[in-house]
Amino acid sequence: MVYEYQRQPFKFLRLYTAFGDIAEKYAVSSSSDFMVLMLRNRVGQFRSWPTYLAMPDDPTAKGVWLDAHPDLVIGDVKSWAAAADVVSVRIPGYWLDKTTYDTPISEKPVPGEKVVYYLHGGGYMSESAHPSSFMSMMPRMILDCCPAAKRAFSIEYRNCELDTSISTNPFPAALIDSIVGYHYLSETVGFSPDDIIVMGDSAGANLALALTRYLVDNRTGLSTYITGLASSSSVASGLILLSPWVDIGTSHETPGSSLIANTCDILPDMRTGLMGVARRVFVGPLGLAGANSNAYLSPGSIHADMGKVSFKGFPRTFIASGDADRLFDQTVSLKDKLVRDLGLGREGVTFVQGRDAVHGYLLLFPSSPETGRTHAALSLWLSHRWPYYVVVPCSFTRAL
Repeated sequence: MVYEYQRQPFKFLRLYTAFGDIAEKYAVSSSSDFMVLMLRNRVGQFRSWPTYLAMPDDPTAKGVWLDAHPDLVIGDVKSWAAAADVVSVRIPGYWLDKTTYDTPISEKPVPGEKVVYYLHGGGYMSESAHPSSFMSMMPRMILDCCPAAKRAFSIEYRNCELDTSISTNPFPAALIDSIVGYHYLSETVGFSPDDIIVMGDSAGANLALALTRYLVDNRTGLSTYITGLASSSSVASGLILLSPWVDIGTSHETPGSSLIANTCDILPDMRTGLMGVARRVFVGPLGLAGANSNAYLSPGSIHADMGKVSFKGFPRTFIASGDADRLFDQTVSLKDKLVRDLGLGREGVTFVQGRDAVHGYLLLFPSSPETGRTHAALSLWLSHRWPYYVVVPCSFTRAL
């Protein structure tokens, strides 16, 4: 079980090294901001990944360039972008096929076909949408669960550069990039919003929520450029949030909270070190105080300044989070808000709680019992055959 690795730190450390920048995420997680950046600059990263600036020369990757669309940036996001000196830019996007399929790039959908629009995790500072990235395991997993989808699409959105002297690619840069990707799927490829499944994990789930809110809040204004929004029943077929990061502010930094108490999680202390730097760089001019009351940055915030945030107009939503995750409490806060406006069940909210499961357990522990149960729940939900609010493992077996 996942729990076994939590209680064997050296065994788990060895396992996690295969996945990323262990020096950054662990060894310096309690260091000062200066020490974090000095170490990163001196020794570099343990591995690198493609960025939005170039598309790797890889004949096996189905890549496409997406042109900038400044006209898609409207409303509050336009104001925040101006304050952060962020504009729409040209970015790469990548297609992934389900096993045994080989669909040409940008091919029009067949009737009834769904597409998975995947937004990768990585704390808004790392990882890639490229098919060679280990993050591509996530959309491949969803494709295995969804009979109606034969391909997934992911964008190489802009990550932050961790330099305390300047905020590079702060909010809303990634959000603007995700809007461009959605526009491509609808207007170029021809998918109706009713057939787009928006999915994200960790920071990618935060981005998926921000994109969905943007589409709901600006549906009328965007219909000129994304014509399918005028006739579709919803802005997306569904929303999948896996180990989501939903409070970039400080409202869950309380004694006894999972953010502080779940020290066996793979995530370091979110308040200091690398993650502390990443949060401040990402929020840019808004600051962490501004993130407390911004529904795009912190939809799960319980800060008094947030007030009541509506989720009406959001599509049916699937959430999975492990109770050993530092982000578990904020995920529960988000779930409660969604349930208030959408209700529970097939057309509302489905919440899967992984017992003793850490952050990103679906990716890091693909053979664990909790991953298997969550995978099965996703399959049922994607087939519209999952009518229950569920906590695994107890009620999952009974519900089946």
